[in-house]
Amino acid sequence: MTRESTSRWPTGLGLCAGRSTTPTTSYTTINGNRYQIATALCPIMTGRTLYHAILQGTGVRPAGEDTIWSSFGTPEAFPQYVDGVWTMAPSERRTFTSTAEHGGGMSNFFGYPCTIAEPIMVDGESWPFAECAGPMNEDTLNRPVPVGAEVTVEGPEGTFNPVGDIAPSQRKVLADAS
Repeated sequence: MTRESTSRWPTGLGLCAGRSTTPTTSYTTINGNRYQIATALCPIMTGRTLYHAILQGTGVRPAGEDTIWSSFGTPEAFPQYVDGVWTMAPSERRTFTSTAEHGGGMSNFFGYPCTIAEPIMVDGESWPFAECAGPMNEDTLNRPVPVGAEVTVEGPEGTFNPVGDIAPSQRKVLADAS
């Protein structure tokens, strides 16, 4: 596999796209930058995903049978928490400008371990979920995301610190700033 490629994973992956995240009191340091950790409950999806060999290594499970990786995928629809209810909904790509306000940041959950959680009812069907975690305000290239950056997410309006990445137009801006 190359550094980044698409692959099918037999165990499924935590798809946290656009999910609201909950800040914790824990921190991590990545490439010399300190980040607050956030958590989210994410649906487990199968099918094609973006795979990152450096982050995810060659193991299908990061730390045993009750773990999976979080990743990005491109399903047409996936379980989303909308208006207080889990429902199957289409992907809604949108951008927003990050702020310092409560809930106005973003989170990176690409290539982090998740723990398999209890299934949740989604539109009347039991759906597998995982508890995932990742750094807040860090992009998928492991750089800080400053306040005022354009962020792209795959979820509905109203999510707090959603899982996403900086908008493609911001890549050069951040590269020039570092």
